[in-house]
Amino acid sequence: MDNGLKPIVEANILFVRHSQQISHVEIALNRNDVTDKLKDFICKTLLNNAAYPLAVDEPLISGGLIDSFSLAQIGVFAEDTFKVYIPDNDLTVANMDTLDQMVNRIMAG
Repeated sequence: MDNGLKPIVEANILFVRHSQQISHVEIALNRNDVTDKLKDFICKTLLNNAAYPLAVDEPLISGGLIDSFSLAQIGVFAEDTFKVYIPDNDLTVANMDTLDQMVNRIMAG
């Protein structure tokens, strides 16, 4: 930016400092980044197997890979990493059984 503004990127929020005033602009989430980061979290943290070849349509809970209590961890991860709050009533097997479903929910904001 050559208008005197200095961008500061933190997580998914762009903060722009102009003199003493700071404003922020939400940056759209990138679907591939969300997929990669969420897959990495699931494989490393929940499955304890970073090399697991998780497919986007593989049923995680109904397939027995993780239990439904793991959805709370995924909700916290989504909020911490992507600044997207997922209400408890959305953290269900019906809504979040696959990586693709989880990414769709995060992308919806």
